[in-house]
Amino acid sequence: MAQTTVRNMRILVRRDEAQLWSDNNPVLLKGEMGYEMDARGLKFGDGVTQWQKLPYFMGGFDGIDGGSVTIDKDSTHPTRWPWGNYEVVVG
Repeated sequence: MAQTTVRNMRILVRRDEAQLWSDNNPVLLKGEMGYEMDARGLKFGDGVTQWQKLPYFMGGFDGIDGGSVTIDKDSTHPTRWPWGNYEVVVG
C-alpha cells in the first residue's frame, strides 16, 4: 500500500449561530463537530442526540503527533487549536 503524506489540511466544522442551532435542533453524526459562532460553544455528535441535549465540549485533549487541542469559549477572536503538525481554526 502506498504511503500518503499530508502536508497541509483544513478541517471545516459545521457552524452556525446559537439561536439557529437551537431552532433547527439537528442530530449531528457520530464524531461530527458543531460550533456556535456567536457563543463560541463546541459540541460533538453521537448520531442520535439532538443538538439541545448534547453537552458542550469543555477542556482539551491530546491530538495527533503529540499536539493538543484546547477550547477558549470566551475568546473574541477566531479559535485556533494547534494540533500536532496541523492547526484547526474555527470562527
